[in-house]
Amino acid sequence: MDPVDDLDRAIQRRLADDDPRALELIYDRHAAGLYAYAASLVGREGAEDVIQELFAAIARHRPAVARAERLPAYLTSMVRNLALDWSRRRRQGDGAPPEDLAAPPAPEPEGEAQPLHAALEGLPAGQREVVVLRIWKGLTLAEIAGVLGIGLSTAGERWQKALAALRSRLTEDDHA
Repeated sequence: MDPVDDLDRAIQRRLADDDPRALELIYDRHAAGLYAYAASLVGREGAEDVIQELFAAIARHRPAVARAERLPAYLTSMVRNLALDWSRRRRQGDGAPPEDLAAPPAPEPEGEAQPLHAALEGLPAGQREVVVLRIWKGLTLAEIAGVLGIGLSTAGERWQKALAALRSRLTEDDHA
């Protein structure tokens, strides 16, 4: 078994036992990545609200979180749902109709990653979100399908199309 999964399972056991330190451990281990994902969906202002709501929800629903098959995927799904809710509430408050979130932008490039960043930004929203969840969040295609509420074959198709498009764009840049 993966040592990462072992650590998450230990945290989940603490949650199941109502150990108050469990929330701290989840925060220490996952908050930064979950915040980055939330910020990619709703901006920094919204991400703070989403993460606050996330930890309140974890506290309220400890047994369900403790039973999650894979904690990172479960938490990522919670963040996406909370971000959707936050976005809808904000739009309704502004009088605009609720809409789905845009796909997350790729994380900011470092060093020589600028061509990859530009290629990622050029992907259709659905493909970009699959790439971000797969590469930067480390989710499996099955987990991505669950988080996004799409079929496994759709997640796989988006992944394959995104890889082909990235390969093509990056190869074009090399020849330009």
